[in-house]
Amino acid sequence: MNEPTVTFKNGKMWFNMVCLKKFPDTDYVRFAVDDISKSLLVEQSTEEESNDGRWCGYNPHKRRGKAIPCGEFFLRIVNLMQWNGNCKYKIIGKFAGDSIEFDLNQVITEVQNNEQL
Repeated sequence: MNEPTVTFKNGKMWFNMVCLKKFPDTDYVRFAVDDISKSLLVEQSTEEESNDGRWCGYNPHKRRGKAIPCGEFFLRIVNLMQWNGNCKYKIIGKFAGDSIEFDLNQVITEVQNNEQL
C-alpha cells in the first residue's frame, strides 16, 4: 500500500511506513482531532512539544512503526465516531503540506474477533 494509514485497536494506534517516510527525521508527532469535519491531523513535533509522544521504534538504524498507547484519545474518537471500542479500524489518509490528514469517516477495515465485518 502506497498510502498513509492509521490503525486503531484496543486503546492504541499505529501508523504504517508510508507515514514514517513522510517525516524521515521525526520521532515525535502531535495529533489533533477536528470534531466538525471528523478528521485526524498528524504533524511533526519535537520531544519537548509533543503532546502525544514517539510514533516510531527506538532503533536508530531501522525505523518502524510502533503501537502508541492512547487510551483517552482513543475513547474520544470512539465516542465521536460512534465506533465499537472492541473493533480494529484502519483509515487511509492523505498528505496535506507538512501534515497527514485522516478522514475518520473513511474506514477501510473494521475487524472484530479476527473476523471482517
